[in-house]
Amino acid sequence: MTLLFSSDWHLCMRNLEPCRCAVDQICEILSKSARPRYFAHLGDIVGDRGPANPLDVRVTNFLIEEFPKIRKQSDATVFVRGNHDMIATPDGVPSCVPLLNAIGFDMIADADFTCFQLATAWVWMVPYFRDPVRQKRAFLDAHKSILGSGVKILLFHNEIAGAERNAWSKGEGLTMEDIGASSYDLCVAGHLHRPQFIKPNLYFVGAPYPTDWGDANARQRFLKVEL
Repeated sequence: MTLLFSSDWHLCMRNLEPCRCAVDQICEILSKSARPRYFAHLGDIVGDRGPANPLDVRVTNFLIEEFPKIRKQSDATVFVRGNHDMIATPDGVPSCVPLLNAIGFDMIADADFTCFQLATAWVWMVPYFRDPVRQKRAFLDAHKSILGSGVKILLFHNEIAGAERNAWSKGEGLTMEDIGASSYDLCVAGHLHRPQFIKPNLYFVGAPYPTDWGDANARQRFLKVEL
């Protein structure tokens, strides 16, 4: 069983070509991986860094044309909504989720946490909420729903206190206790663009290419897990 993670594409007119290269790399990795194989995008698939703005039709066309390539190589594709996937910062405003449903993502975490089974693993996905009380409640509700055996995986889009945002600042707010990390075998997150590991079991995937000067001199990657 193969899980391939990516996040924080911030797809916009100025990075269509780097994203096209990322899609090609994802397809190549998946094509050489053991089945069943799954692709998870952990949020901020769209959205220029900076003020929120409407999607350019060329961006939507890119997703319509390119995403089927990933679907073809995957047994399932899942998505966790991030903050830049909405048109503005408040919770509940319109987002790109209807587009992602239309192009064929199999499972999307948007209004609340989502739980489902992938082969022998159970997966919980918690989307981004600006309201910290609502965000912590979503993690708590996901934690309360944990039952049964098998590998337990938490996917989310947010930062963790002490994690590196960039070379000069660190995350604030949520802690490993807030997300219930100790109850999962593996936690994987989007939102922070610097790939990193937070003990004992949290990986930030990081962005696949630089999206602004804050990403300068940082590694870019995808994260592949085999179970």
